[in-house]
Order: sequence, then C-alpha cells, then structure tokens
Amino acid sequence: MANLTSTDVNLTVESAGAAEASDVNFNSFSYDVEHEVTADAVVVKEVVIWITNEIEKEIDLEWKAVTANATHKKVEYGPAPANQATHIVQNGNFVPAASGATHKKLDKAIYERVIDGATHKSNAKQTPDIGYDNGIEEYETGGKYYSKKNLAAAAGSKTTFPIYKAYIYKADGIGQAKAKLQQDITNGNKNQAEAEFLYFARHSGGVAHANKTYFKNGSCLPPTGLHGQPDYYQLMFKQGGSGDRLSYRYRIVLPEANQQSNLPRTTGTAPNTTNISTANEHLHGDMIFLKEREIDVGETKITSSQRDASSFDPWKSKDMKGCQGVKTSTGDYVNSANTYTLYKNKYHAVNTYVEEKIPELKGIYGRRDFSDNTDSTDAKIKLEKPTDITVEYKAFIKVEPLLDVDNILGI
Repeated sequence: MANLTSTDVNLTVESAGAAEASDVNFNSFSYDVEHEVTADAVVVKEVVIWITNEIEKEIDLEWKAVTANATHKKVEYGPAPANQATHIVQNGNFVPAASGATHKKLDKAIYERVIDGATHKSNAKQTPDIGYDNGIEEYETGGKYYSKKNLAAAAGSKTTFPIYKAYIYKADGIGQAKAKLQQDITNGNKNQAEAEFLYFARHSGGVAHANKTYFKNGSCLPPTGLHGQPDYYQLMFKQGGSGDRLSYRYRIVLPEANQQSNLPRTTGTAPNTTNISTANEHLHGDMIFLKEREIDVGETKITSSQRDASSFDPWKSKDMKGCQGVKTSTGDYVNSANTYTLYKNKYHAVNTYVEEKIPELKGIYGRRDFSDNTDSTDAKIKLEKPTDITVEYKAFIKVEPLLDVDNILGI
C-alpha cells in the first residue's frame, strides 16, 4: 500500500534546510528525487475554486392544494408580448382572447408566497441533497429554497438542501488566479472563469448542531474572509480515514504563511511531529483551520470548537461532518463513487473526477509523485502517479456563506 511521506510526495527546496521562508530562493526547486527543474523553467501556477452559494440544482418540491396552513398561491399565467400573448384577465380569471391578449400560460407553474389568498403548501423530497435537521421549517429568499424540511423516515435526516455551483480560475504566477476572481467579483460576473465547473453538497450531518452554525466541529465549512477566517483556504492532498478505513483525499486547510513558499509542511503528530518548515501555520501535521476561540456574531459571543480539515467527499450531506460533497450538477454521485465496496476507492472515484475537471490539481502538495493502484476486492479504479506535471501548482478555495445558516445565526 502506498504511503504519503515527506520523501516521496513532498516538494523540497535546495539548500534551504530550516531557513526562514523569507530566505528561500523560490527559483530553485527539486520536484522529486528523479527530476529537477531549472530556474528558467519554473512557473508557479495557481488554481482557485470558488464555492459559491449559487444554486445549481434546486430542492425538489411537491406542491399540494390545502385548505389549512397554505403559504403560496399557484401562478400558471404570466405577462407576455402581444405576439406571444394568448389570454386576458377577466374577473380574476385567465380566458383565451383572439385580440388584446396580455398573458400566456407558463411552461411550468410557479408558486408565489402570499399573505392573503394562499392555496398551496409544499413538501420537500429528499433530493438533490439530504442532510440533518437544521431546526427550521424552511429558508426561502428570492424565490429559491436554501433549506426545506422533508418527511424522511430516518431520525435526524429531515432537511433537504440544494446543490451548489463552484467556479474555477487558473493563471500563471501566485496571486494571478485570485486577481482574476476578484476582478469578476468586482464586475459582478464570471467572465474569467474556466468552462468547467464543480458542484457540491455543502451541508453536514451526524452532529447535533449540523447545519445550524459554522463554529462547531462537524458543522458547515466556515466562509472565507469572515469570522476570522482567511480570505482563501488552501487545497492539499492527504491520507485520511474513518476509523480503520484508509483513504486519500483532497483536503481544505489553512493557507501557508508564505504562499510563495514551496517548503513542505510539518509531518507526523505529537509527540513525534517533525518541524520541516517555519512557513507552516498548520497544527498537528497540517489539519486545523478553525481554532477554538470566541467569535462575535452581532452582539453575541459564540465559542467555536477546534475543527479539522474539510475533505472533498463522495457523500450526501447527511453522511458528512463539515466536508464538501463532490456531486454532479443534478446531485448524483460522481464516477459511481457509491458503488465501490472498498472505502478508499470511493474517494479515488471523487479524486479522479475532480482531476478530470482540473488536471492541475495533480501538481499540488501531497499529490505529486503519489499513486495508489492496489485493489483486490473491487473493480479496479486507479489513482495514477502524475506524469505530465512539470511546474509547481498552488490551489486555493474561496467559500461563500450559506444563506440558510446565516439566517439561523442572525448574521
């Protein structure tokens, strides 16, 4: 079985030793023991994955006409230009009209929240993403549902969530992909994003406070740039597991202290931690990105709990503890990840899918020179050693707030 070690997957800086990050010559790299890259050939490339609160796949709802507790009215007709209009309004009803028509029948009925005259109420199915109860009936804004209770029979699995869209930015040079993203944010568009997208289940499960906060271990991933979090997280590749089940994952962690530094992070865990680099801001190897502390939320102070890194997972929200579920645009499993019986292959399915979308990820910390092709119980899925990586890559994550969680927190 392949192991991740500082000698076979980590980048080293020639003649750096334990030098301060500011003393490192960033134009002199050795990418592995077999291949050196000269200063002229080095171009540090950057990737940013922007995980937004933009809904890609909405919650699937069942609407029913009810006589009590109705919240919405059904709207089947809408205004239309004269050359398309087919109906007029007479006594509150829409009737066909040969001339003077102002409305046409909508391709799909919509439901409008009203105070008076409500006739319908909705129930959520368990698609596209099922998570643990967040303590509210629903959160709707702008005509979109960001959470909605459902009638799931399993205890605790009673809230449905949408699937969210992530945009990808790439550039040569540290800070350049971030600059593209920031320009798009300033201009209110995504013009400089790549053509490929990723899609995520963003909520959580398995803990009492799941989907109610960002500030507890196992709750939703805190947004970047808020509540004391950095403007960007960083992505690395790391061995992980659940109990005694081994896996290899893309993991979201705190960024390096000096993002131009290619020094390896510390390895091992206490009391056997080896401090390889003073550029390290990671505790216990590399993992902690939210330390226990008090956070001001309005006029209230919330004591956060220490939490570990957030993985790219194959799971639905109900099976994640603060991680990010990589999904298709409709909320399905990627690469049939749920069909593998060998635990690590579920993650290999996610990893290979993400690498198809963003091949540059094979060049980030922990992934270069790593492969794991061993398998005796499943149809084989391989995580191949990258053979086409000739430059260093840095990958960063920007995360927008979840509107339903902000609503619950009152922020």
